[in-house]
Amino acid sequence: MLIALGVVLFINILCVVAMIFLERKSPPSILAWTLILTCLPILGFVIYAILGNNLSLKTRRMLKQKKLQSHEFQEIITKQKLLIDSGSINLREIERKHKQLIRHNLLIDNAILTQNNKIDLFNKGTDMFNSLLKDIENAKKSINLCYYIFATDTYGSLLLKKLIQKASEGVEVNLLIDAIGSLRTDRKKLENLTRAGGRVAEFFPPAFGFRLFNLKINYRNHRKIAIIDNQIGYTGGMNIRDDHMGKHKKLNPWIDMHMRIQGSAVIELQKVFLKDWRFSYKGTDFNDNYLNRFFETPEVVGTTGMQIVCSGPDDDEHQIKQGLIKMILSAKSSIVLETPYFVPDDSFLEALKIASNSGVSIKIILPSIPDKKIVYNCSLAYAHDATLFGAKIYLREGFIHSKCLLIDNEIASIGTCNADIRSFKLNFEINSFIYDEKVAEKVNKICLNDLSSSVYIDKEWFSNLSFGKKFSINMSRLFSAIL
Repeated sequence: MLIALGVVLFINILCVVAMIFLERKSPPSILAWTLILTCLPILGFVIYAILGNNLSLKTRRMLKQKKLQSHEFQEIITKQKLLIDSGSINLREIERKHKQLIRHNLLIDNAILTQNNKIDLFNKGTDMFNSLLKDIENAKKSINLCYYIFATDTYGSLLLKKLIQKASEGVEVNLLIDAIGSLRTDRKKLENLTRAGGRVAEFFPPAFGFRLFNLKINYRNHRKIAIIDNQIGYTGGMNIRDDHMGKHKKLNPWIDMHMRIQGSAVIELQKVFLKDWRFSYKGTDFNDNYLNRFFETPEVVGTTGMQIVCSGPDDDEHQIKQGLIKMILSAKSSIVLETPYFVPDDSFLEALKIASNSGVSIKIILPSIPDKKIVYNCSLAYAHDATLFGAKIYLREGFIHSKCLLIDNEIASIGTCNADIRSFKLNFEINSFIYDEKVAEKVNKICLNDLSSSVYIDKEWFSNLSFGKKFSINMSRLFSAIL
């Protein structure tokens, strides 16, 4: 017995040493894992082995090698950096006002500012789905899709049927799914797409073909991207699953935010998709001729300026989080944040506190119904902290899945990144930073509608919670660094 305890203790000490000196995890993460290793002997080590290991250097290197780094793209990035620094770039008034944010995103993620885009907003899953289905129906050349969850339920099967039809007609169809997010997806149904001539790939597929054995389970491709004929792009918070279309009895209504994009930003979406696709799909020779046919001059020209910013565990810069913090610190009058999970790190929470202390109104809209109990309790713990420095917290009826930040009713960020540590550091995410007051006004109308269906909670609301609820909220917070 004593020998067994000694072995367990030795293993735990080795794990902690590895976290400190080799993996260089953050102190809160180390403390959380130490608690798990101590309270759950043996099982805690198994959990750590599956969820706690960092992305290997080899994998990080391979992901970076798949980035599109053609001479043409690099020239555009270099030229735009020079134009911004010299003040020679032609910026609209709203873009000039937020020039520092544009420069920041460009330098930290090579996020090119495109200024000829047209955006259609959706906050209802069925509206987005019908629009996507129609665009796919009209596709003539190619359909590239990347989804964290692509279910084979009612809506997923309907979309899959359409993809099979288009593939059989000779349209190139590439479908990338996340192995963990789409764990329950029927792979046999997806084989019908490959038989029709389409291609399917999984991001970080399971080891040895066993679904539940995946050493990269902690790192998920949370992106949602669709590109049709190189001209139309979709991105935002909506997956392809029935509950995202409002078909979940418990999580109803399901509120989300998604975009249909036309213009040069579609090229930037395409670059992100192709990087992930090239990393995941092993059966295609990705030469220049293959890649070049995915990039065309956009047919539709709008007036919206935007940047596509990505982040993931393959890069330590946490580009999306930094962009969001820059937005928060640039706010002059108001901040509206919609997120299903509010588990921010210290830097994000501190930015909100600085903004609030500067006189900026902060409204944070969270769901009133949890889909993950421990994460929801942790969100409430941080929401309570936010009330202490003046932020106003609202619980939206049903489940709000939107990932949106609106600043001064002028600029907005919409995408896949939640306001939580997982999205900031562990998931592969994509967000659009939009510089257009008309689009911002549409986002504001959606947020106002959500506020009208929300319950305001304050310090008194938290103080009136039962002892048991307060205890579970505070206990959940101990694991915030690893949720």
